Amino acid sequence: MAIVNAPDSCVYVALSYCWGKSWHFVCTRENHGVLSLSGALASVPLPNTIQDAIAVTNAMQIRYLWVDALCITQDDVDMLQSQIPHMDSIYGSAALTIIAASGDNANSGLPGVQVGSRYVIADILRFKSLNLMLCPPDFDNIGVQQSTWRSRAWTMQEELFSARKLYFTPDRMVWSCERAYWSEHESREPSSRSKCVAIAPRVDSNEPRLPESTSTNDYDFDTYRGLVEAFSVRQMGSPSDSLNAFAGIERYLFASGGHQVVWGHPQMWFTRSLQWEMNYETDEHHEMHRLSSSDGSTHLVQFPSWSWSAWGRKTEPNTVYWIGVPSDEDHIKDHEPLLYFYECSKNGWKRRLDEQSDRQRNTHRDSQRTILPDWDAFPVEWVSSFLPDPIGFRRHEKLPSSISAPWRESPLTIDPSQDPVSGSWDVSCGHLKFWSSVGTIYLHRRPKIVAGRPWDYTILNQHGKTISHTINMQANNHMEWLDKSNCKAYPPLTVPQDEAEGLVFDAVVIGMQKPSRGSGESGLRNPNYIKALLIERIDGIAYRRGLVSIAEDEWIGLERKWMLVTLG
Repeated sequence: MAIVNAPDSCVYVALSYCWGKSWHFVCTRENHGVLSLSGALASVPLPNTIQDAIAVTNAMQIRYLWVDALCITQDDVDMLQSQIPHMDSIYGSAALTIIAASGDNANSGLPGVQVGSRYVIADILRFKSLNLMLCPPDFDNIGVQQSTWRSRAWTMQEELFSARKLYFTPDRMVWSCERAYWSEHESREPSSRSKCVAIAPRVDSNEPRLPESTSTNDYDFDTYRGLVEAFSVRQMGSPSDSLNAFAGIERYLFASGGHQVVWGHPQMWFTRSLQWEMNYETDEHHEMHRLSSSDGSTHLVQFPSWSWSAWGRKTEPNTVYWIGVPSDEDHIKDHEPLLYFYECSKNGWKRRLDEQSDRQRNTHRDSQRTILPDWDAFPVEWVSSFLPDPIGFRRHEKLPSSISAPWRESPLTIDPSQDPVSGSWDVSCGHLKFWSSVGTIYLHRRPKIVAGRPWDYTILNQHGKTISHTINMQANNHMEWLDKSNCKAYPPLTVPQDEAEGLVFDAVVIGMQKPSRGSGESGLRNPNYIKALLIERIDGIAYRRGLVSIAEDEWIGLERKWMLVTLG
């Protein structure tokens, strides 16, 4: 056994498992040469899970096994940068993925492979001359959903892209593919359908699914939203991996079709994507993300506050979510941008994030999508190949714009002469620039006892009038909240009373929420709502601290300015 460069289109198995917190053997630049020698892997301390995966691969008479700890040189930055975005191809092209859904680290092993590695009690019911074995727990209760493996961020895309999965749970082995679901404890008849409907829930039935194809005819913003929401609940050892562990999904949906993704936000839905919310108050993790420039150099850039990937996460439902964003139909009709966002590079250039042109790309992915190997070479008869046929992206026709925003002023665009020319753009610095309406609000907070939401918030205008709103706050405890004795500079009616604390915020418009069809009481107008970021300015740069939704007519009544905003 050794680390080798496998031939093109070879049949191989992939391993999906938890690394855990303890050290385990990995491939490095120092030992790579030795590990490439025949028999080298037999003499190194491989963790139990990798050893067991090798045994399972050998038992299936398959020659090659892909394991990230060995097949990616872990201290080779260039190799990491080139391999991490391609998890869709690596797991999508595998003949089978072995899933270690038991234990919480690389030494947990695969239950049942080694003698004595699992303990199964088979209850026997004796009825006259019959000996009956009790049915094992339902598929939902076999331990996968509650496993540490299912809670990890990296394993989400590994499971999604794997066509055939062999789960090793604490008490059984389970096979899952598009056609069938098998457990070693049970015998079932195969289905004649090309895609069977399981008699009982599948082991992955609670997980999000990838679209049937990578054409925008088959998925929309809700597909992206569902994947991000599911991913945001998952945990990772290092917050700096919050985009890396999602990179394969991004590439599958967007990048390989020529569609831009900006810090986790698809350019084709950028305005809507910016309107994310969180289920609890949390802090930025302030980690750095490694980016590669066109000349091959790498740069460390801090995650921007406007990206959902920049914030700490908890194992709670809907950690990141979207409410009140326009439907795809409304978004297409309002093809004229409400605002024009520009991404900034480290060398000072700016590029406009043109949502409409990005949606109209019709690039086929044939040359970059996953290609299955020659299954005739695979010795196991139960393998059946499938992958969605890649087709192009649909074009959206421009329809008459219905945007009406009386608060919107000019300018909207940044001088085109400042846009990057070919070869000038290096890497993003994490900043956005855009012209927008900036309003001043007076925010009061009072303590309350609700998990994840410690404060009740009230928004006042400059006249002390309460503004109807919804509010989603992130980090703000580091800011200097004031009680009534310290608010002498506030307009009299905006001073917090009793146990309340106050703080003045600038709110920056990033989008609008229109009333849904048929909403509102008969005869009453249901207003448009402004979506605005609550910001904190540090050295002239604005940073997201929350998201508010305010009725448009109340927004117009605020103290407002039309400003060029730099959002970091």
